[in-house]
Amino acid sequence: MNERTLSQKLTLAAAWLVLALVSVGLSLATAYAAPPTIDRELRPTLREWSAAEAIASDIDGVLQAVTDDESEQTIAAADLTNPPCPRNITVTAGGTAGDIAAVSITVRGLRQGKPIEEEIGPFTVNTTGTIAGSKIFDRVTEVVIPAHDGTGATTSVGFGELLGLPHPSPYPHIIAAYKNAIVDSSATLTVSSNLEGNYLDLSTNLSGVPVSLIYLK
Repeated sequence: MNERTLSQKLTLAAAWLVLALVSVGLSLATAYAAPPTIDRELRPTLREWSAAEAIASDIDGVLQAVTDDESEQTIAAADLTNPPCPRNITVTAGGTAGDIAAVSITVRGLRQGKPIEEEIGPFTVNTTGTIAGSKIFDRVTEVVIPAHDGTGATTSVGFGELLGLPHPSPYPHIIAAYKNAIVDSSATLTVSSNLEGNYLDLSTNLSGVPVSLIYLK
């Protein structure tokens, strides 16, 4: 076993120990606390993303660049590719900068079977660039691209840096986050009553290595 593999295993073992200790502590609090409080509902949870799921963001991973044709274009599911795991969606304006209009892209899809929709944008007129959405999509079923100001403009759709959580959590508290078994002390957890608004955002870009999160839910 090389030193790197041993270090990674020891780090993950330490994370599991933290998880176990917190779980015991919460169980004791539940047994002896009176009167009951909402804190008794807390429990530590482990979520892991494989290297294949935590691949780098991709500006055309959902839809490769579509050239403007001076009319609104609707792209159906058959021509779209889903993110590798629940991720946020990005839209990118490219091509001839002078043909780019200040339009927003409508993305429709599913989050655990629930239909969701997000309007991402607007682009900055006459400026190429990428805008990231903040909703988590399992599947993308439709993209609507308004007309730009000229046929030299293109629009692509991809997925971003946010990793979706499998359930809503009322407590945005991270116990520990790891990228390739290395702790990320600056990772942030965003929670919402809507499932598509719950996600982990690491302090560094995803790069195709495993990610782990221990948090309270």
